[in-house]
Amino acid sequence: MNNGSMIDSIDMMRMLELNEVMDGQSVSVIYENSCVVSTDYRHVDRQTGIPLLSRPTRMNIFVFMLCLEGDCVVQCDMQRCHIVDGTLFTCKPGSILQVEEGHIDRLSVLIVDVALLRLLNLHVQKLLPHYDALQKISLMGLSPEEAGHINQEMKHVAHAISRPVDHLYYHELVHAHITTFIYECISLFSFENDRHDNVSPGFSHARIYMDRFINLVGLHFREERKIGFYAEKLHISPKYLGSLVVQLTGRTASQWIAGYVIAEAKALLMNTSMSVQQISLELHFPNQSFFGKYFKSHMGISPGEFRSRGLK
Repeated sequence: MNNGSMIDSIDMMRMLELNEVMDGQSVSVIYENSCVVSTDYRHVDRQTGIPLLSRPTRMNIFVFMLCLEGDCVVQCDMQRCHIVDGTLFTCKPGSILQVEEGHIDRLSVLIVDVALLRLLNLHVQKLLPHYDALQKISLMGLSPEEAGHINQEMKHVAHAISRPVDHLYYHELVHAHITTFIYECISLFSFENDRHDNVSPGFSHARIYMDRFINLVGLHFREERKIGFYAEKLHISPKYLGSLVVQLTGRTASQWIAGYVIAEAKALLMNTSMSVQQISLELHFPNQSFFGKYFKSHMGISPGEFRSRGLK
């Protein structure tokens, strides 16, 4: 629970517990405690739902939610998202989510644990050119045809999970349907300068390094902010890592690291009662002064000013 000094969190086990007490007229299907699917889910009582999300909550799961009926505003990583009929909301692990107002009356949702996602063998090298765009995506407005298609794909996943476990290739079929659903969602995004089909093998190899770099940053940004640490983990030189990150994303490695640090700092400043000193310790800065200078160099104001102004 939130004691004023920490941000609440939801992992897959907590989501499964919540799923047992959620109201509705459709039953969720669950795959090995690592994937939950509910299609055409209806809220009967507007006072129920997920009370935890009324406070800032770190989501340690992937969430794909298609709004079929409703009007709701949520904050996702300081981004205000207005969810209405026909919108697909996505929430990535590590994101901080809070419901501000409104209600979703009918939805379809697919929730995937990070561990399961790693088993799906997604071709990340095809996604990496779009890392910067994907990081910013939380909400898509879909046409009725697109919304219907995504809803149908969720139903395919639910049907695959609902089969007898002893069905021939049961797990392979479930994995295949989840993978298909994820690719269908990604394919809805339009990216400019799509070059992934016309790059050299060396460039594809660089994307693999980029994927590993982003994963490492997500794990270690609170303690490690030097590019040399990540280069050493990847067994490449800092110069090579820096050049490939710029080549693939247009941002420097330091900017990627700082983006994670500043997002975490802003979340702690706005959503907890932790002092600036406590936050500097939480993010492993040598002292409060060093943290203040780092924050101001990226935000233009001090942490205290940011908090007092109630900025996002």
